Amino acid sequence: MIPVNQITEAEILERYDAIPAPLADALDDPALPAIVDTICRDHRVTDPDKILITRQIVSFVLLGFVHDYDLARELNEGLSLNNPQLASEIASAVSAKIFAPIKAELAKNYRPIVEAGSS
Repeated sequence: MIPVNQITEAEILERYDAIPAPLADALDDPALPAIVDTICRDHRVTDPDKILITRQIVSFVLLGFVHDYDLARELNEGLSLNNPQLASEIASAVSAKIFAPIKAELAKNYRPIVEAGSS
């Protein structure tokens, strides 16, 4: 799982300032939270905290901290779903509704955080 405790606000702001316009536009889209909320509710994830975590993970993908390919795993772990199929279904919906138009930009922008103690 993404080492969220190692990502500082300064790193988030630095990434935001450096991302390509299509990714910034997606992050700034006022419809983004509602799209994520709808996807969660459509998949029976209604807990407000889990919806917020989903929004955060989607934002981390847009900022390049998480690869879009890893979204299902990140959701399964981050939401404590213990249901890889459900996480995969949510990730597929997010990919189709949010990531599809900017897929190439996501791939170019991916730069994971290296965990402390890793080489």
